[in-house]
Amino acid sequence: MTAANNLPVDTPPFPLNTTFKYNSDGVIDQAKEYTLSDIIESGIEREITQKDMELAISEANPSTIDWLKTARNLVKYAGADDSYKEVEKYLKKSKLL
Repeated sequence: MTAANNLPVDTPPFPLNTTFKYNSDGVIDQAKEYTLSDIIESGIEREITQKDMELAISEANPSTIDWLKTARNLVKYAGADDSYKEVEKYLKKSKLL
């Protein structure tokens, strides 16, 4: 089975080794919003396209720093749990803790 771009349906439109520095859920939600807005304005139903995804990514803010701030708080206040030991090492090495 192939999609309109002649790629198999289960093939993502980006390399499998792509590292996303954005919150992918937020990007996908924004791409859906662009698509829905276009559908409402045009009255023509369509699928989310690569162009929608690229627009959403171009307007997204990286979430790495926010995640590190949350992780820092977990390391500082979570107690003796070893779940974040590696994160704690990284934060100390990077002078973020």
